[in-house]
Amino acid sequence: SERYTPEQLEKLIHEEIRRYAKRPRQTVLDDAAFRIESQYRFRGYAQIRVSVESTPEEIRFQISEGPLIRLGRVHFRGNSSIGKKELKRLVPKGFLGADPPFSPRLVSHLQAKIRVLYSSRGYIDIKIKKPVLRYDREDQAMTVTFLIIEGPQYHLVSLEGLPSAPKEIARLNRFIGKPYARGTLEAIDAFLVDHYRDHGHPYITVTSKRTLQKETATVSLSFKIDKGVAAKMGDLKLQEKLRTSRSYIRRRIDIELGDEFRTSKLLAGEQRLRETGLFRSVEIYPDSKADENGIVPLNVRLEENDPGEIAFRAGYGTVERLHMGLDFGYQNLFGGGEVAQLSGDIGQKTSRGTTEFAMPFFLGTNLRPAISGFLEEREYPSFEATRYGGIFSMGYPLLDRVTATAGIEYAVIQPHDIDLATTPDVPGTKFTSLSVSASWEGRDSVAIPSEGFFLRGKMEWAPKQLGSETRFMNLRGHGGHFLRLPWGIVLATSLQAGLIRPIQDAEEVDIALRYFAGGTNSIRGFDYHSIGAPEG
Repeated sequence: SERYTPEQLEKLIHEEIRRYAKRPRQTVLDDAAFRIESQYRFRGYAQIRVSVESTPEEIRFQISEGPLIRLGRVHFRGNSSIGKKELKRLVPKGFLGADPPFSPRLVSHLQAKIRVLYSSRGYIDIKIKKPVLRYDREDQAMTVTFLIIEGPQYHLVSLEGLPSAPKEIARLNRFIGKPYARGTLEAIDAFLVDHYRDHGHPYITVTSKRTLQKETATVSLSFKIDKGVAAKMGDLKLQEKLRTSRSYIRRRIDIELGDEFRTSKLLAGEQRLRETGLFRSVEIYPDSKADENGIVPLNVRLEENDPGEIAFRAGYGTVERLHMGLDFGYQNLFGGGEVAQLSGDIGQKTSRGTTEFAMPFFLGTNLRPAISGFLEEREYPSFEATRYGGIFSMGYPLLDRVTATAGIEYAVIQPHDIDLATTPDVPGTKFTSLSVSASWEGRDSVAIPSEGFFLRGKMEWAPKQLGSETRFMNLRGHGGHFLRLPWGIVLATSLQAGLIRPIQDAEEVDIALRYFAGGTNSIRGFDYHSIGAPEG
């Protein structure tokens, strides 16, 4: 075998070999040979031949691969209503537009796609004869010819049994006179059921019938609708032994007792519960019947995620060299979705520890208040600084992936180990700042992105009215873009910018708050954070 290694083939037929070892039979070995042939044919080796012999000591498979055959030209005969260009668009292409390997499975897949296309245009009697195959030995390609018998194009001529109101159902009459696609009856059935379930009738039943007139190539559809009882929302029936509090769950579902029954409200409640991240699975569904007043109890079935998580991180970079991190998080601390997080990072230039307590979906809203504390030790070219403090913030999602946050921060900065020859005056300072920020998250994954983008911006203001010893205004932004390339490669680009200025009667910004460049990620040839703005 040239296409596969012996180890790959052994893995492929592992189950058959296990069965043969348990009870030796030639039919089991024949199954293994057939599995190998099928795998080769799927990869384009249409002339594969596999024979098998066995002795008490060994099992020997003799494989004659034959040439790799690719899909050559594809012809269509008998088509008149759909052009050859449109049909040829159904033919798959390999990597970078190359012809894909030929296989019987590929031909069957193409036949199915042709039937679907014709059926969607009203040709529900479409027939495709056995494809004609012609092998070109010189090009090692298989030419395939599909012989199509289109049949008549069917049209929908009537929809019987539908009410004239509401207008959403009456609009279905616009399909009369148009080509009838296979699956139309099932689609209308589903539409009727969904419509009535979303308008107070959870126990709706629809009986439908299709009448086909081959002589005139017409289709008539009839429906019998039993709406059942007009129902209203009942109480939520929650399961026992949940970590999450019942009041929190009810606020997130947000369904009022006595409201008209609507399936869309159940789905919206499910989505709001999923957004919390507390549940592995969520299902809200009506009871099997309503009471004498038309009140329908709602069953809520939840499977909770594990609340705690511990993660260890380690890596090596040109700036921090060997760096490590440890994260601990616990969600749903008191049963209301509260989040407690503790994390720490240790590197050559920077070490930082943070702790945060947050309350996502505060009081049933989308507000996210949070309080956090931090302790950071950072090495600069001519001094080191310890920074500690706390932040209170309030976040709110403006759009699906756009979040705005406002906060207040108190921080103390204490320089030490100062190189007096280059930096004679580095006083300590403290400040209290107000900030507003926004983020737009467009990546497919925050942890390991492969495509998309993100944008973040923040404005910070530290005036003397808040007791700040160093007074400043700070603007900064960060954006990144990720592009998926072939072979699993991702091209990542990033841009950061910042501007910090003294305000009020301040003459300068504390050196530990200023922006610096230098290092492999900014200006190569200079040490990390060794380049700053010139005086004045």
